[in-house]
Amino acid sequence: MDFDLTLQEEPVTIKTRDGVFHYVLTEATEDIAVAYRNLVIGSMSMGPEGKPQTVKGIADGEPFLVAGCLRNAETGGPVSEVTIRSWPSKVVKALFNKAQEISGLQDRDDVADLKRRLAIAEKAEEEAKNPNGLNGTMNISD
Repeated sequence: MDFDLTLQEEPVTIKTRDGVFHYVLTEATEDIAVAYRNLVIGSMSMGPEGKPQTVKGIADGEPFLVAGCLRNAETGGPVSEVTIRSWPSKVVKALFNKAQEISGLQDRDDVADLKRRLAIAEKAEEEAKNPNGLNGTMNISD
């Protein structure tokens, strides 16, 4: 097998009232990818059957991954998560999606998929508690 350890990069331009800023969005290193996955997985608590029971703080993964991948184009320095959290959500979401794509993280920890799986687990748990679908109530008709 042959590998090229050169990280993929995407130029990013952000326009603000203060001017135009240039950044580079780089592919996540394994260190950043592991920290991101741990943050996402750590935001879930598992039920007794090993299924996600609750999710808390999972959205923190988006600005975290962006901060781990975004660099100032001129200085090469990182962009703080505090700065990224001050930007419009649509900008952060676009940067997050691109960071996931170039880092190969899309299939590993998709927030929408985790939420979908949590909803399925919650529904299955409710159905197990109430197999007749009565949800603790009874309908009596004449």
